Amino acid sequence: PYIPSPEIIDADFPLRLTTGRHLYQFNTGTMTQRSAAAALRRADELEMAPADAAALGIADGESVAIESRHGRAELPVRVHERIRPGELFTTFHFPPAFVNQVTSPVRDRRVGAPEY
Repeated sequence: PYIPSPEIIDADFPLRLTTGRHLYQFNTGTMTQRSAAAALRRADELEMAPADAAALGIADGESVAIESRHGRAELPVRVHERIRPGELFTTFHFPPAFVNQVTSPVRDRRVGAPEY
């Protein structure tokens, strides 16, 4: 049966962060970054909808701190039309960004994979 995620949007944490991989780093840079593909994208970036960036007074390229119930990370912002208001996206390819510090430790109850 369906079990809802304990991670919810609320007044303290009003935006939903999704993490994933980027085309240039999908399988070639995730462990060591010793690949020519590393030059195509040199850091994790926080993608944000224009409406959210405007509401928060954040400019494209500005470095921001993101914080969740689980941790904190600092990333440069990239404002993109493809991101829906209320949602954020970032990759997790570069260990210095500590993106995994802000993600939930909740796991799928059957297979143990991180929650989607």
